[in-house]
Amino acid sequence: MEVANIPAPRLFNTTPVDAREENHEKLERCYSFLKQITRNLTDTEAHEVLASNISRDLRCHDDICLGLMVAILLEPELAEKHYRNLTFISRDGMQCVVNGLTQITAENFPKLSEAALNQLLWFTKELIKNVVLGVENLCWNILRCIPGGDISQRNLQVAEFMLDVFNQYRNWLDSNSFMIATVVYTYLRLIDDHGGIHIQTLNHLRQKEEGTLYAYYNMLLEFLSLKVCGKTCLINQEHSAQPSQAFNSCCK
Repeated sequence: MEVANIPAPRLFNTTPVDAREENHEKLERCYSFLKQITRNLTDTEAHEVLASNISRDLRCHDDICLGLMVAILLEPELAEKHYRNLTFISRDGMQCVVNGLTQITAENFPKLSEAALNQLLWFTKELIKNVVLGVENLCWNILRCIPGGDISQRNLQVAEFMLDVFNQYRNWLDSNSFMIATVVYTYLRLIDDHGGIHIQTLNHLRQKEEGTLYAYYNMLLEFLSLKVCGKTCLINQEHSAQPSQAFNSCCK
């Protein structure tokens, strides 16, 4: 993959004394390659070129997918077009992209520029919306990066955005017991930071958190009651000739 030197917008906030990380260089290289092969092309021509290069080999496939991932993080005005191209050309269910975003979040979340952070959150929402496999690992890493006791605007933005996404896509969340536990644990940890007399301006966020936690608390109670009900039915089954009637009476 020959790459021309195309200056890229800043994905991370780094200083001259920060060591260059191998993953950063890889992402810049993939982005430059993408811009090189699609420069001055129409949308139709660009799509044909991407599809042609994707077919060459697995490495080229991953490089182009990662290049589109970086383009989504760096170019908000073109994010929807890049995402659309990504869904058309990806041949692994976007697993390469999910893994790339997860690595960025796990290793460099605090270093993300403000624009890149906003796009990462938008990207995560789109992946959840489209039920992309493995996105729960990305969500888990994002929630890990919300520190307790920090009421900076950046931290509050991430906490509220993710909470809104989980509430909007409850069907996705409800189908993933691991994420339910993670969400409940995270917002139980954060809720005391977002309310109280001294920070009235955050009460709206606390109310959202209380609503979400209350809903899953009720779900937990329902699960526990059904678990007890199931144990009761098993006992009745050993002593009853009609276990189905025992189950029905227990559930009423």
